[in-house]
Amino acid sequence: MLSNQAQVAKLLRKELKEKYPVIKFNIRSKSFSGGNDVNIDYTNGVPADEVRKICHKYEAGSFDGMTDMYNYDYNKTGVTAKYIFVNRNISDDVWEKTKRDLAFSYGIADAEDESLWQKKFDAWSSVVVHRELVNKTL
Repeated sequence: MLSNQAQVAKLLRKELKEKYPVIKFNIRSKSFSGGNDVNIDYTNGVPADEVRKICHKYEAGSFDGMTDMYNYDYNKTGVTAKYIFVNRNISDDVWEKTKRDLAFSYGIADAEDESLWQKKFDAWSSVVVHRELVNKTL
């Protein structure tokens, strides 16, 4: 019989593949002292928050950093994992193209000159590119 976190990983593989057939998800589960987790990694595709919405029903509760306690949601039915982590990676080609496009759009002559990004946005280029891509489907 599969562990709870392995069952959750199996269910998520099926559900994510049905909803996003062109995205390759790497889904792993593990157990450790004090709990278990499921890790989901993928490149480009939909924003991580969309994947998290699907995963939420499989999460046993949530961690409260103010009290340093895990709070179980006893209203959940079915199999759950203690933690589910979603990590969306952005491919280098998409990142660099977005950086060049933003530099062009905002009149930054040299996309590699961080001082120009600081002057224009009061932020590093990596922060500006991240803000541009975080909620976009790629």
